[in-house]
Amino acid sequence: MIEASDRIFILPAGASSFYFTQLEGSRELRVYRNDVLVGTHSQAGRGLRDPLFLPESGWGVSYDASLITAPARFRVQTLDSGSVREDGSVWVLPQSWAGHEKTVRQAVMADALIRELRSGLSGEDPYGVFACGKSAVKVFAAARPNLGVAGVKILRYGMSSLSIFGDFDDVQFDLFTELASNAYFSSKLPALVAQLLTGTFGSVTTEMFSLLKSIFNAAEWGAEFFSTSIFDAPSDVYAVDLLNDIAVSDSFFLQSAELLQASGEKLRAAVSAFEQNDPEACATAFGSMSTLVVGDAPESETLADHRVDYGTGVDNCINHPDTQYPLVVLLAVKLQNIESWQMDGHSFLNHYYNPDAPGLDPIMATRTAMVPFEKAIRDMLRIAGGLAQICLVGR
Repeated sequence: MIEASDRIFILPAGASSFYFTQLEGSRELRVYRNDVLVGTHSQAGRGLRDPLFLPESGWGVSYDASLITAPARFRVQTLDSGSVREDGSVWVLPQSWAGHEKTVRQAVMADALIRELRSGLSGEDPYGVFACGKSAVKVFAAARPNLGVAGVKILRYGMSSLSIFGDFDDVQFDLFTELASNAYFSSKLPALVAQLLTGTFGSVTTEMFSLLKSIFNAAEWGAEFFSTSIFDAPSDVYAVDLLNDIAVSDSFFLQSAELLQASGEKLRAAVSAFEQNDPEACATAFGSMSTLVVGDAPESETLADHRVDYGTGVDNCINHPDTQYPLVVLLAVKLQNIESWQMDGHSFLNHYYNPDAPGLDPIMATRTAMVPFEKAIRDMLRIAGGLAQICLVGR
């Protein structure tokens, strides 16, 4: 079998069957597909068996390869003295996926994310989380002093962890997913944003790295996306005016909201193609998503290499080709902007209708407005970071 990772296998041409084998003599193996028990296997005696010298009677649970007509996730348990010791997933794919190993790894990662969101959202569309930026824009545009804003759903996810293979380790998969994303988040992205902000970026680098990695970090699960989606607007009229202005004038924020939602639709298309056993369509959808999320050259530290064409179906809120950057770059700029604005005040308030407006404290009003705005940007960064990790698999 072709190994896409330690837990992902592609059937070779002509395969008639494959086996799940328990090599440890003291343990039992149970294999399930679609929650139906396929079979069990255990070796006689104790000790670890050498697979090269196993008789056919010891090969384990057999499965008919002709039944694998689309990517199949098997649930595999190992038991010791009747107690479950490990419980995880193993993927087996048809031969048509040979040569598409990178796409397979991306799809397995995306499938884990969507499955966990679906199970934690009680019937809600799991792709709704990618519209949280659009929800924020609507809320900030509608904000009025002391007025509670309702009607925008909070999307909660309550799983204890997001684990792609359950209890099973997959060293190969970790190498494919961790090296590129760590390099991009900790080195490439800060360098790009520093160029965009003429060297002022850096103080939020560690915080940004944590946010971008959090969606696949078990410690972050059990939280909720965009809890500012219903909130009591600040009593400070100037802070509310600033939120209103951000919702119509901050092109990077508006573009980020547009790109996040569009990227979610690309992810939906990729997962659908994966489920329908269409490698080419799956690869195309992930490629389109990657352009929107991390650009076409995430390994480059040259700013011009990260300008992208958003393509059809994506509203262009920036309308200048020299500043059209991918989602993660735009959100990283916003995170640094927030820190700067909290120190010096937002330019909108610094040049308010009347600089001598009674009671106006630009810095305090900015800080008040940044409470909900920063929460929205953090939520968007967390979700975008999950998409970026998928995009960067194998880069």
